[in-house]
Amino acid sequence: MFRQTFTCKISIILLLVLALAGCGGAEGRKAKYLERGKAYLTEQNYDKAAVEFKNVLQIDPKNAEAYYSLGQIEEKKRNYPQAFGYYTKALELNPDDLALRSVLGGFYLYSGDAAKAQEMVTAVLAKKPEDPAAHLLNAGIMARQGNDDGAIKEASSLVATNPAFTEATEFLAATYAKQGKSEAAIEIMQRGAAADPKNTSLRLNLAQHFVSKNEPGKAEQMLREVIAIAPTNLEYRVALASLLSRTNELDKAEKVLRDAVLVDTKDPQRYLVLAEFLARKKDAKLAEKELTSAIDSNPSASELRFALGMVYEQMDKLDKADLAYREIISRQGNKPDGLKAKVKLASMLLRQNKMADGEQLVNEVLKENPRDRDALLLQGKVALRKGEGLNAIAAFRSALKDQPASTEMLGLLADAYILNKQPALAKESLQKAADENPKDVAAHLQLAQYFGRNKDYTAALKELDKALAISPNDVVTLQAKAEILAVKRDMKGAENALVRIKEAHPANPLGYFRLGQLYLAQKKFDAALHEFEVAIAKAPSSPNSVEALTAIVSIYLVQGKPDKAIAKLNEIAKTSTDNPVAYKLMGGVYLLQKNYDEAEKSFKRAIEIKPNWNIPYENLALSHHLRANTPSAISILEQGLKVIPEDTLLLQSLAGIYESGKDYPKAIATYERILKKTPDNTFATNNLASLLVDHKGDAASVKRAKELAARFESTGQPVLMDTLGWAYYKSGETDKAIALLSKVVEKAPKVLVFQYHLGMAYHKKGDAAAAKVHLAKSVEPKADFPGVDEARQTLADLSK
Repeated sequence: MFRQTFTCKISIILLLVLALAGCGGAEGRKAKYLERGKAYLTEQNYDKAAVEFKNVLQIDPKNAEAYYSLGQIEEKKRNYPQAFGYYTKALELNPDDLALRSVLGGFYLYSGDAAKAQEMVTAVLAKKPEDPAAHLLNAGIMARQGNDDGAIKEASSLVATNPAFTEATEFLAATYAKQGKSEAAIEIMQRGAAADPKNTSLRLNLAQHFVSKNEPGKAEQMLREVIAIAPTNLEYRVALASLLSRTNELDKAEKVLRDAVLVDTKDPQRYLVLAEFLARKKDAKLAEKELTSAIDSNPSASELRFALGMVYEQMDKLDKADLAYREIISRQGNKPDGLKAKVKLASMLLRQNKMADGEQLVNEVLKENPRDRDALLLQGKVALRKGEGLNAIAAFRSALKDQPASTEMLGLLADAYILNKQPALAKESLQKAADENPKDVAAHLQLAQYFGRNKDYTAALKELDKALAISPNDVVTLQAKAEILAVKRDMKGAENALVRIKEAHPANPLGYFRLGQLYLAQKKFDAALHEFEVAIAKAPSSPNSVEALTAIVSIYLVQGKPDKAIAKLNEIAKTSTDNPVAYKLMGGVYLLQKNYDEAEKSFKRAIEIKPNWNIPYENLALSHHLRANTPSAISILEQGLKVIPEDTLLLQSLAGIYESGKDYPKAIATYERILKKTPDNTFATNNLASLLVDHKGDAASVKRAKELAARFESTGQPVLMDTLGWAYYKSGETDKAIALLSKVVEKAPKVLVFQYHLGMAYHKKGDAAAAKVHLAKSVEPKADFPGVDEARQTLADLSK
C-alpha cells in the first residue's frame, strides 16, 4: 500500500498551489491585456490595441469583448468586412448584447440588407424599447426606404432628448443636407457642437459644410477648434493646412504644419507632411532642406530618407535619389525597409531604361520575400514591356494571392492576357475587378475601356454609367463617356458629357479643352477657338493649355490665317515671357512661311528659356537643313545632345540628316547609339536594318539586319515587314522573301518600292512573269526610290 509521507503531502500541496496560481495567472494576464487594449483604443493607437486583444483571444478564444473591440478597431481603420466578421463572432458568443445588435444592424443597412437591419432593430426594441441606438438605426432604415420625413422625426426626437448624441445629430444633419436644406443641417450641428464642447466629429462636419458653401473663414474656425480639442492629432492640422492651401494662404498653411512638427519632433510623419507641402506648393529645395535637417535629428528614420529620395526624383536629381535609397539599403539590409528601398530604386532605374540593374534588384527582393507585392508588380510590368505575356501573368497572379480583389492588379493581369492573346481571360479578369469592387470607379472604367477597344460601345457606356452613379462628376469617366459617344457619332451626347465637366469643375481647363477638340473635329472653328481660349485663361501653364494653344495655331493655319496665329503667339509671349511653347510654335509658323530668319530666332529663344527641351533643337536644325546648311544642322543637334545626352529624338534627327546626306556609316553608328539606350525602338531598328542591307550588304550585316527585324514578321505593318522581307531576299532566302513581301504588297499595293522588292524576289526565284508584273508597277514615270534604276534595268532585260 502507498504510504503518504510528510514530504509527499508537501509536494501535492505545492502542485495544487502552482496549478491554482497558473489559473489565476492566466486570468490576470487576460485582464491586463484587456485593460491595456482598451487604453490603446482610447488613445487611437489601433495597432497596439489589436495586439493586446489578440493576446486575450490566445488565452480565451471565446472572449466576446475582445472580438467586439477588434471589430471597433477595424471599423475605425475602415476595414469594414473585417469589422463585420469580428462583430458577428462577438454576437455569436454573446447573443444578449443589444448594443452589438444595433452595430451589426448598421452594417446590414450599409450593405443594402434593410430586412436584416430591421430584424436587429426589432430584437433590440423588444427588450429595450427606449434604446437610442436602435431608434437611430430605425431612422436609417426609414431613410433608405425613402421615408425622409419619418427618419427626421425619429432622429429629431433622439436629439431633443440628448443634444450630445453625436451620431443622431450627424444623421439628422445629413438627411437635411440630402433634401437641400443646408442651413438646417448646419444649425443642428452647431447645436450639437455647443452641447458637447469636446466633440471633434461635429466640428469636422461643420467645416466640410462651410467649405461646400464657400465660407472658408468659418471652416477654418471649426478646424482650429478641433485642433484645440485634440492638439496632438496630425490629421486635423493637415486638414487645416489643406484648406489654407486651397485659399492660397500658403504661409499660414506652412505655419500650421511647422507647428505640427513642434508638437512631436520625434514623429517622422510630421516632417513628411511638411516636406510634401513644401515640394508641391512652394519649392522642392525647401523640402530637401527640411528633410535633410530632420534626418540629421532622426538618422534611423527610414521614412524620412524615403521622402528625401522621392523629393530628389521630383527635382530630377536622380543620382541623389539613388544615393538616398542605397543609404536605406545599406542601413536596413534585407529588413522590410531595405527591401522597400530596393523596390523604389528598381522602379526608378527601370524608368531610366536601366533594365538589367532594375531587374537585379527586383530579383533580390523576391529571393528574400517571394510574395513582396511591389516587387511582383514591377516584375510583371517589366515582363509586359518585354512582351513576355506568360511571365507577366505569373507575376500578377502571384501578387493577387494577397490582394485577390485588387483593381490595379486585375487590370494589369488583363493587359498580360491581352499580350498573350487570351482576350476571354482578360475580360474575365476585368469583370472580376468590377464585381468585387462595385463601388470602385476605376474598376468600371477598366472594363469600359476593354469594351471600347473591342467596339462594344453599348457595354462600355453601361459600365461608364455605373461609374458615374458612384461619382457623378468624375472627370475621367465623363471624358471617357464623351469619347465613346463621339465614336458613335452622338456628338450631342458627347457635348453634354463635356459640358458636365465644365459645370462641375469650372476651374479645370480640361472640360473646355476637350470641348474645343470636339468642335474642332466637327470643323466648328469659331466655337473651338472660344473653348481653347477659355482653357488657356483658366490655367495658362497647364498641359491642356499648351495643347489648346497648339490647337488655336493649327486652326488659324487651316483657315489660311498665319498672321493671326503669329499675333496670338506674340500676345502669349508678352504676357508670359518665359513660355517656350509659344516661341516653338511661332518658329513653326515662320518655318511654314519659309521665313527662316524669324523661325530660327524663335527656336533659339525657346532653347534659351528651356535648354533641356529637345524639340526646339530639332526644329532649329531642320530650319538650317532646309537652307542646305547641313554642317550647321548637325552642330545644333550635337549641341542639344550635350545638354540632353543620348536623347532619342535628337539622335533620330541626326541619323536622318546623315542618311539624307548619304553618310551611311555615321547614320548606322547613330542608330546603334539609339538602340544601345532604347533596344525596343522600332524606328531605329527598322532604319538600321534597312541601311545594313542596302548600304553595307555583306553577309554579317545582312545577318544582323535579319536578327534586328525578326520581330517585324507578325506586326502587320507593311513598312516593317518589308524590311525583313528584303533582308530575306538579300540573304538568299527567296521563298521566305516572296511569302512575306506578297503580304506587304497586298496590304500596300501603291507603294512602289514594295512592288520593286517583290518583283526582284520573283526574279531571283526565276518566275519571270510574276517579276515583270510587279517591276512594271514599280517604275511609274515619276518613280524615285532607292533601287529604281535596278528595277527599270531588270524589267528591260526581262522584256527582251
